[in-house]
Amino acid sequence: MQNNSDPLTSAPAAGVPGYSGFLGAAPNPFNPSVRLDFTLASAGELVLSVFDCSGRWIRDLYRGPAAQGAGNIEWDGRDSAGRQVAGGVYLARLAAGESVDVLKLVLLK
Repeated sequence: MQNNSDPLTSAPAAGVPGYSGFLGAAPNPFNPSVRLDFTLASAGELVLSVFDCSGRWIRDLYRGPAAQGAGNIEWDGRDSAGRQVAGGVYLARLAAGESVDVLKLVLLK
């Protein structure tokens, strides 16, 4: 059986057909901003949101149509009201079609 996973992240490697999800975050830990890299198996609706470690919604970074392939979105460490969030652990959630992926982010203050 062929292993299509990246050994560092245990996520399917980039370019695997049918994979929609995160490819990584850089830098992570971050301060003041982080770039979220992802890939989409097909064009469609994309929702990329950030939650705190208790599951409370912080902000939608993007909600709308997206093209197939690789993309990235930057989070500036601010909530939906534009306030800087506290240092800590956050979860980025990418939902595209039937696929959902979550990535842990660490904001250092």
